[in-house]
Amino acid sequence: MGEPVIYIDPQKARDLDRDLALQKLYYRPEGYYQTAEKMLVACKKAGYDFTLAVIKKWLNRQALYQIHKPRPKFIQYASFNSIQTLNKAHQSDTTPMPHDKVGNRIYKYRGVIKDVATRYRRSFALTDKSSAQMAKEIQKIYNNPNDPLNPPEDFIVDRGTEYMGECKDLLLSYNLLLNVTIKNLRNMLIFGKMLKIFICL
Repeated sequence: MGEPVIYIDPQKARDLDRDLALQKLYYRPEGYYQTAEKMLVACKKAGYDFTLAVIKKWLNRQALYQIHKPRPKFIQYASFNSIQTLNKAHQSDTTPMPHDKVGNRIYKYRGVIKDVATRYRRSFALTDKSSAQMAKEIQKIYNNPNDPLNPPEDFIVDRGTEYMGECKDLLLSYNLLLNVTIKNLRNMLIFGKMLKIFICL
């Protein structure tokens, strides 16, 4: 029998060596550099030729650096300042709620449609997050002549399955622009807070 052969990927070996070198520099008592530039200077003094991009990538994976990382100078948020008329744009979302039993039905979710300009909103309870039930509730609101909410030009939703299928077909039948967005944490918190207020009422 021959000797066992161990194959080592040279790229993985280099990455491991680099990570170990950066750990030794960063986690020593005089380390804990607050910026990638300071870490780059320390690397050069120690004789390493790591690039700034490599150091930034490594630092962003360190829990301690993430805790003490400087705040970003600019965070881009969606601006709705140009929307100033009723039924120009609506936002919609759902959230879980404490189960509420009415008769034989158990309502598990709360859905909301909100006008962006006036912040007028309508909420409704849902037994599940099916697109059929969502479509039925949206149709009820938009077909009610006493309700100020009419089909808007722009309907903003997340990628939830409740807006697919029948709900998507209904929304497109109103000839509106269906705007599917990826939620960011700030918007989720604002919308979640708004829905909690509805649940308490």
